[in-house]
Amino acid sequence: MKISVLINNHNYGEFIGEAIESVLNQSYQDFEIIVVDGASQDQSRDVIASYVEKYPDRITAVLKPTSGQAAAINTGFALSKGEIIAFLDSDDYFYEKKLERIAKQHEHYEFVGHARKALNYRKELMDVIAPLDDFEARPRLFHDYGYIYTYNLITSCISAKRELLSKILPMPEEEYMTFADCYIKVMAQYYTNIKYIREPLAFYRIHDMQKTESFESFLDLNGFVEKLYERVFRDINCVLRERGEKTIPPLDAENMRKAFAVANPHADIHEGGSYVIYGAGNNAYKVQKCLNIIGGRCIYLTDSNQKKWGTLWNGIPILSFEQLLSKRSEYQKIIIASPYFREMEQTLMTLGMRRSIDFVTIRSFPND
Repeated sequence: MKISVLINNHNYGEFIGEAIESVLNQSYQDFEIIVVDGASQDQSRDVIASYVEKYPDRITAVLKPTSGQAAAINTGFALSKGEIIAFLDSDDYFYEKKLERIAKQHEHYEFVGHARKALNYRKELMDVIAPLDDFEARPRLFHDYGYIYTYNLITSCISAKRELLSKILPMPEEEYMTFADCYIKVMAQYYTNIKYIREPLAFYRIHDMQKTESFESFLDLNGFVEKLYERVFRDINCVLRERGEKTIPPLDAENMRKAFAVANPHADIHEGGSYVIYGAGNNAYKVQKCLNIIGGRCIYLTDSNQKKWGTLWNGIPILSFEQLLSKRSEYQKIIIASPYFREMEQTLMTLGMRRSIDFVTIRSFPND
């Protein structure tokens, strides 16, 4: 099966050569590359032109006068010829067996996502693998409750069969200058199930890693994400109504309580319980919000970053590991909900904590 790799770019001339090279060096060689550049003002277009000149039968370039991820994806898809479409942000890159692995999965699945590698706060290269949820439960969760779990998949970690993408694209452009992948993966879930590969097949570049985030900045970020998903569901429901298809229900508090129990049947998180959240950051915001809806409460947090110990996150104390053990009688469980869950679980087990008894890893968070 031929694979079309769509690379969208805007002012990432520093990285786009590495992205293109990562595709050229694949073990699976039945592919085409379509690069869509949106109004770059740096050296991007010179870099792209040098690759087109060298590989004219492999690479097609489109130089647009305006930027926007959705517009780049629509343009690239319209030009593509592959049976499989794989997406790549120009500041990321694929590992050499990426196309080989997804081609095999696409023999059976329409939409495929996979884990990635990224740097953690210590600038260590880590596997970012989201906990596996219940594959069979997902359609019910989505169509009955508006609850979607997409493993925190980013653009460079998703691919789809052409027939499926034809139901999704073209997508609205003005509203999705960035985060166009959210629209794609939510609408894909309407028609099919997501096959998740736990092997990291791409590197995800996180910029400004050293920046210290305040709680207010997490509120801003999560407020943005919540509005993004509201817009995605609104726009998709508009399309579904035009097609005469059943729309997706809203994920209100009642639906959230029902869906969370279905998605995480072994979590044993209940109303009135006291809990510790592992991860004093964006992860904590999501867990705390779910806890509030369920009726539980977060009394402490802990974190692998020792610099956070002894500080407050949204008014909640962040404990050291020693304090975590000394206060064990005060909380029911420690909750992990992070793509770095493997490292967190190992840390807790090293402290003598027991899975299911002392801590639980949440397998599914909505809109993640």
